[in-house]
Amino acid sequence: MESKDNQSLFDMAVEHGGSVEAAYSIAVKNNISVSAPPPSGRLKGSPRIINKDIANKLKKAGAVPATGSVVEKSSRRGIGNMAVGKNFKVS
Repeated sequence: MESKDNQSLFDMAVEHGGSVEAAYSIAVKNNISVSAPPPSGRLKGSPRIINKDIANKLKKAGAVPATGSVVEKSSRRGIGNMAVGKNFKVS
């Protein structure tokens, strides 16, 4: 099982296991956090299949869930991406 462009662990879980719940078995088998982006390359094992119908429908349709997005660091703006003394001025 390999991650594809813009896929999160949850996308991979839906694609291969039919449910987001399968993300936890993928994370445990690969010693990664469910909220971390999946590492590039092959991941160990297959997830536990939660909903066989969904997994089969996606496979048959050739659909690949990919809800992640790549945001360049330079385009991030807002208070959540500021640091006092660097780009956030306290007056």
